[in-house]
Amino acid sequence: MFSGLTIANVIGVPTGTYIGHHYDWSLSFFMAGIVGFLAILSVLFWMPKIAPEPPKAKSNENKGLKNGELWALIALTTIGTGGFFAWYSYIAPLVTDIAGMGENMVSYAMILAGLGMVVGNFLGAKMAEWFVPLKAVAISLSFMVLLLLINAVVATNPQILLIMTFLMGLASFTVSTPIQMAIINTSKGNEMLGSSMNQSAFNMGNASGAYLAGLPIAYGYSVVYSGIVGAMLAGTGVAMAIGILIYRRQRANKYRKLAYNS
Repeated sequence: MFSGLTIANVIGVPTGTYIGHHYDWSLSFFMAGIVGFLAILSVLFWMPKIAPEPPKAKSNENKGLKNGELWALIALTTIGTGGFFAWYSYIAPLVTDIAGMGENMVSYAMILAGLGMVVGNFLGAKMAEWFVPLKAVAISLSFMVLLLLINAVVATNPQILLIMTFLMGLASFTVSTPIQMAIINTSKGNEMLGSSMNQSAFNMGNASGAYLAGLPIAYGYSVVYSGIVGAMLAGTGVAMAIGILIYRRQRANKYRKLAYNS
């Protein structure tokens, strides 16, 4: 799913931006509708017919929803990834107003961000193997904080901004696989529920990150402050990841002591 999303950012988003800029914005939505209709037909005719799984007992569903650690990870996804969307939502004015490049460069900047996402998606999968998933999330978000702060300083340089655009796309999608693995590991017996909730959390991060990053702009500050807001959100995600790791360690020590005493 994330591989498809990264490819869409390389092809679909820049293409839609180009069409909207050079022709008419409504054409981008019209084409998105056509692609969506083709996707429906593809699912109907090409997806294999698989019998639905028997429904799980309600007690298991309730247990999954009552899992406090699962909700903490959902909040982590929402807040942490909101840091990326706080920056990505305002990439166009960063390119044109801050770096002084032409409007035609916005599509190219989005392609660079999408290519970074493709690389980051594969790198994130490797990080989930190299580290405990939640530790990989903390590392990825820390890298994102650093890049967002640097970007706020160097955004006036067109060449460096384009390099940072690629790196920001890379950093953002190194989070995807580790956080998904952390969700699945935490929601044992309710993996489907946890995975679906995590996708909703990404979308909530998209909406909340864009909104919060727009507040400084609404009050008359430069668009570079959107990256500062993003760094604050991603930094909060780092703190949450570390907090969950500490909680897990303390809980493991507690169980170890109880087992030893018994």
